[in-house]
Amino acid sequence: MNSSFKILGILVLLMMLQLLLPAQESDIKGDYYKEDYVRYYDKTYALNIHSVTLHNTSFELSDPILKLGSDENLLLAFDDFEGGVKNFKFTLIHCSSDWHPSDLQVQEYLQGYTDDYIRDYKFSFNTLQSFTHYQVKFPNEDIKVIKPGNYIIMIYPENSKDTPLITRRFYVCETKCRIAGQVRQAIDLEERYSRQQVQFSVFADGMQFVNPFNNVKVSIMQNGRLDNMITNLKPLMTKGGELDYNHINGNVFDGGNEFRHFDIKSVKYTSDRTARIDASGQFYSIWLMKDERRSSKVYVTDDDINGRYLVKTTDSDDSDADADYVDVHFTLPFSPYISNGNLYLMGECTNWQLSKDAMMNYNFERKEYQATLHLKQGYYNYQYVFLENGSKVADVGYIEGNHFETKNVYSIFVYYQEPGTRYEKLIGIQQLISK
Repeated sequence: MNSSFKILGILVLLMMLQLLLPAQESDIKGDYYKEDYVRYYDKTYALNIHSVTLHNTSFELSDPILKLGSDENLLLAFDDFEGGVKNFKFTLIHCSSDWHPSDLQVQEYLQGYTDDYIRDYKFSFNTLQSFTHYQVKFPNEDIKVIKPGNYIIMIYPENSKDTPLITRRFYVCETKCRIAGQVRQAIDLEERYSRQQVQFSVFADGMQFVNPFNNVKVSIMQNGRLDNMITNLKPLMTKGGELDYNHINGNVFDGGNEFRHFDIKSVKYTSDRTARIDASGQFYSIWLMKDERRSSKVYVTDDDINGRYLVKTTDSDDSDADADYVDVHFTLPFSPYISNGNLYLMGECTNWQLSKDAMMNYNFERKEYQATLHLKQGYYNYQYVFLENGSKVADVGYIEGNHFETKNVYSIFVYYQEPGTRYEKLIGIQQLISK
């Protein structure tokens, strides 16, 4: 009797699997699972593309933000390890506040051509890692942006627009409102010494918000992180031309800790964070000093660049072409092995993403987490974060600790869709720094 029930159970299981398999196969064949499917976030699709940067030409560490109608430009740069000269093109895609393609036709938000070639390139010189460096400034004489909002710049090979190489986010703002606020300790007593609260108001300043609870959307980003970004934030109340976002228990972020750093602008000598340099391999290898867990340590102030990095070599005047690539080795002694999740390196050098390349591997013999990144010479910030199995938001406090005193940069984005229009305008951007 028991045997019959077992056989029946197996048959039922097989039938269920047959029902499930077609659906799974269909999902896998979906466009999203293709490596070259366009993602509307910062992504590098090809293994030969490295060191992608995007910033306002006014400052190398600036955010990719443009004022609509101004003479400002953004500069996108990257290296191609395959070398030679290729015909790369780029186009710009207008997006909604939640980073999906908007309903606008390309002719409605771009003036001039809808795409253009990348013509500025140079070859690496005197480097162990050979590459061709490309860069492009935009908007330019051929492509101009005429609508505010979120945008994606997409790089792709000539005649292959369906095969993206790079996508990067940027912002075009038509300032129509004023944002005033501050970053303070969390109001909740239990979170007071570990978290930070962003309190602010949005002022219409001459314009009129129609149905702001539906037509106005606000996002808050801490440094450059996307996983813990607060989106589609609604006002607590409206007071005339003011939208009040001073939520009592909302707009709260872990304070984290100041970013760790290392300096690899030269491979001729060790810096304050490098333990040794090895030039015997295919590329230079640099071992950083072993890091330590800081979650139980008191806060120590430190000047960082909030997770960013700057490509630079002190051995040449041309960092674009003469800065070499280095295998940078990270080591974090830790015991016991963490079985319910993984540790990751996080910062602009990992695109602020929890990718496979950024995941730490555990060395059971040495009882330490290890990772290696192939990075261009420069100055870098980074942190260790923990992602628990099943979670989508990384925990910075697990290794780094959380402190209300930490200096973080919070970017507030205000979007407004006017009645009768088909897209959301980006009408205000404000950065607040915790003190």
